[in-house]
Amino acid sequence: MKLEEKHGMLKTLKGVKPSDEEFTSSRNSILIFNEIRDEVTVKSYPDFRTAVAEYFRLEREKDDNTDVVLVAADDAESVRFGFKNYFSDAREFVELTETACSDLFNQKFNS
Repeated sequence: MKLEEKHGMLKTLKGVKPSDEEFTSSRNSILIFNEIRDEVTVKSYPDFRTAVAEYFRLEREKDDNTDVVLVAADDAESVRFGFKNYFSDAREFVELTETACSDLFNQKFNS
């Protein structure tokens, strides 16, 4: 668990909440993930050129706690599938990881 103390990855994953953002029928979307607020914002654009211009603007203005991703997909399900880390609940993964780490720790010191 020293790695967890150093990097805090499980702590970060515990805080990730699934997004319930809605998509429009547009094929061009920008996903904006803010790590501090634990939220995903979805902006949709009617054409790719407009989406790219907005993407570059957002990239220039973002801070270190924000990820900006430009996505072109046929439907919302494709985006949700391709970017599960933004739209899925990580709690089950964290619980399984913590259990595995605990089991390994116990096995090491009880052998």
